[in-house]
Amino acid sequence: MESLYVLGYSKSQRVINVIELLVIYRYVQIVLFTFLVDALRVLSLNCHGFNNSTVAYVQRVCTRYNVDILILQETWLTDANSHIISNSLSDYVVTHTSAMEHKITSGMLVGRPFGGTAVLIHRKFARFCTAVFSCYPRITAVRCSLSEASDLVFGSVYFPYDNGSVDYITELEDVVGCLQGIIDKYSSSQFIFGGDFNMCNSSGHNNQETVSKLCRENHLTWLHHDASTGSYTFHNDTASRYSLLDHFVSSDKLVPPNGLFRILTEDDNLSDHYAILSHFTLTCTQTAIPDPPV
Repeated sequence: MESLYVLGYSKSQRVINVIELLVIYRYVQIVLFTFLVDALRVLSLNCHGFNNSTVAYVQRVCTRYNVDILILQETWLTDANSHIISNSLSDYVVTHTSAMEHKITSGMLVGRPFGGTAVLIHRKFARFCTAVFSCYPRITAVRCSLSEASDLVFGSVYFPYDNGSVDYITELEDVVGCLQGIIDKYSSSQFIFGGDFNMCNSSGHNNQETVSKLCRENHLTWLHHDASTGSYTFHNDTASRYSLLDHFVSSDKLVPPNGLFRILTEDDNLSDHYAILSHFTLTCTQTAIPDPPV
């Protein structure tokens, strides 16, 4: 401001200049928001353990498909070594929730690693994003406030496997309850949840009806897959088991034009789950920018 005095600007002229700068800054923000969210590409993958082969595959597909948001399940990482993700994928800001911490603190480790979810946001969005407290390791969520009209919450969800036990029902209700809590807390936001649902999107099953009810009550759409890209995401060739277990659920307003997601049946993905990809087209509607005073 001192330079304005030297140049002989009056106080009113200085105020006008500051206002003009603020208006220009706001205009640049709007142009940037519109550019960033014109086509939002979201990819979900059950890693079956985050390792070197996962890194090589994810790096390639994120580059090929220009992925904006990457959501992972079954990372099998602890809080102590989850930095492996951010070190390997430096173009993304990582929010990770470990499912291993309770097992580690409870004593001797027995059996293989398990669980773990993560949301990775491309760095071009990073300054608009904050982590969402989920209170449950099966869910990791991040809020992205791109604009007044595009306040988004992205969630990586790993539903439990249905083994027919009472514990499964309890875990399923815990996951759905946690998702509902996030939806309630950020009621003005729109949502994209993706991950390994461990269930098919077909009627007649109680677990499917539980998720469908969550969708109906919160204006969410359970996306269908593009049949031309495949019919299953989980594959166990040895046991000849194939199921469509990985899905996206999004707010009605965010549903892609074709309402579908793609299954990426690619040979360099060594997980027992194929990745899924969907494009969410967003429109940023901003309030009018006032003209500076004259």
